[in-house]
Amino acid sequence: MSFFIGTYADYFYPQDLISIKEKLEKMDDEHFYIVQNTELRNPSVIIILAVFGLERFFLKDIGLGFLKIISMFFLIGLIWVIIDIFSATDRAKKYNFKQINKTMALLQLL
Repeated sequence: MSFFIGTYADYFYPQDLISIKEKLEKMDDEHFYIVQNTELRNPSVIIILAVFGLERFFLKDIGLGFLKIISMFFLIGLIWVIIDIFSATDRAKKYNFKQINKTMALLQLL
């Protein structure tokens, strides 16, 4: 579990890591392996994708992704890209925390 927290420390906010760690400590090994395989997004990669206007697709925000690509033909689209570059890390970390919580919630139902 400590290896998981150390490996993915940059993928979450510190306060989220505390919450995740507490939940993982209560989990048995079989469920931990499922959580470990949760699909997470690297915030550094998301920033690079934001430069090209593609990060919304990787964060499963498909509708806004298409709207952003279409609006890039206008000035508003370029402004949107600049704003998204600065907010990409935040959105990636929120996405990752949401994915981990979703996986853990599903495991509690089992």
